Amino acid sequence: MRIAIRLDPGDWTRLGAPLAAALRAAGHNIDIERARWQEPLPPSLSALLLLDRTLHSTSSKAANEPASEFESAASQPGDADLILDLAATLPTSSNVHVLTPLFDGSPQRSALWAAILDGRAPELSVLDSASGQHRPIGTPALEMPAHLEASAAMVVSRLAEGLVRIVNDGVAGRPLTYAPSAHAKLAKPRSAQFLATTLAAKARRVLDRTLGSSPQWSVGWRAASQNFSLPQGSLSLQDWTFLKDDGNRYYADPFVIEHGGARHLFVEEFPYATRRGVISHTLIDASGRAARPATVLETDFHLSYPHIFEDDGEIFMLPECSASGRLTLYRAAEFPDRWEPVADLLTERVHDATLVRRDGRYVIFAATEWGGSSSWDGLSLFTAEKLLGPWQPHPRNPVLIDVTSARPGGAMFEHGGALIRPAQDCSGGYGSALTFARIDRLDDTGFTQTPLATWRSGRIGDPRIIGPHTYNCAAGLELIDLYAPRQVTVRYG
Repeated sequence: MRIAIRLDPGDWTRLGAPLAAALRAAGHNIDIERARWQEPLPPSLSALLLLDRTLHSTSSKAANEPASEFESAASQPGDADLILDLAATLPTSSNVHVLTPLFDGSPQRSALWAAILDGRAPELSVLDSASGQHRPIGTPALEMPAHLEASAAMVVSRLAEGLVRIVNDGVAGRPLTYAPSAHAKLAKPRSAQFLATTLAAKARRVLDRTLGSSPQWSVGWRAASQNFSLPQGSLSLQDWTFLKDDGNRYYADPFVIEHGGARHLFVEEFPYATRRGVISHTLIDASGRAARPATVLETDFHLSYPHIFEDDGEIFMLPECSASGRLTLYRAAEFPDRWEPVADLLTERVHDATLVRRDGRYVIFAATEWGGSSSWDGLSLFTAEKLLGPWQPHPRNPVLIDVTSARPGGAMFEHGGALIRPAQDCSGGYGSALTFARIDRLDDTGFTQTPLATWRSGRIGDPRIIGPHTYNCAAGLELIDLYAPRQVTVRYG
């Protein structure tokens, strides 16, 4: 297919170049066209972006791009089969198929900045000129909402990924799904308020560090109710016992497994001195108490999320080690203290990989990135007939782009005859909420889920708690970790 990418020169590095490279890698012929009209940025926004680059000590190549880079890639308009109109111009003729990216339903780039200035990412979709309908892409995450340039880069990375997927779906003859054209009302940019809020937040963080009240992770558990229901609403912290730390480390990402009549708790331990996570273990006794965890797995890279499971009579662990660029499976050589690597199941950077066996196959759910995107908003699937593989990526990866329910937040479990997956809701920041979603479809051609319940900040018993991050239910226990200041009163085990 011959595809013309129409864009402004200033968008070449951030969006045009990676999009063209990905489409060429998929076998398409690409022409680059200069847009006939360029939407000017308001002077106040231009000044704010300059200040943003100054405050964050970065030089934006996209904002100060040499014209020669774009000009060398640009070509004369030809007879394209498809136009990707990244500059929101009109089609050259009624016979040309045009896909126009939309931000909160608007083709204008100002809608992107309006959303970012409001502290959120816009909903991404594409307007298909052939049908007049919107094709959804998803809602990305903003990891650093106070950093405007970085936020924009994350959003457009997911946009480029979505455009590639839509083009490839059309070429492969896969049915296109559409969404209603009604979108959220655009927020009015508030530059002065944004600056005041940013400065106040920076001052608050410095003060918190000085007073020793900076938030940290805490692991807690309670006995699971015999009449178990999905977690939702308000929780009393008095129901939970928390793992005490010595102030020199925190514990997070709790997983539990019952073995030999005992309940074994595995956590990420993060010593502040080394700033590199390790996997640690302790027992939760019959009275619900636990000793200080001891390290059982350490590598040259940061470890977290010790997803532990039993398969074929053996115990395995699938910890996150995204910094290594691979997902390594470990087997318990001497449970629970000694672990040996078995195989690299995936040789790419994935986050919070969670494995489930479904319909005779193994499936890994994992958060993934694309280009400069966030890892908070993209869910990819990988399948295999055997635990050791070979593992194959799902043809529709990422199967979900949604900051509210993409990144895994704990092991999946059966409830009411359905498979439920805890997922992180990062719309209010990392660790701000948890969503519990029912998996409705999981096959080689698609994936769908339905959110059923959510724990949010301020709804779990203490308004100072920022939110829950991980949830697991096994061995007669429910386990969570919370992001909260040390002053929050809890019961330690």
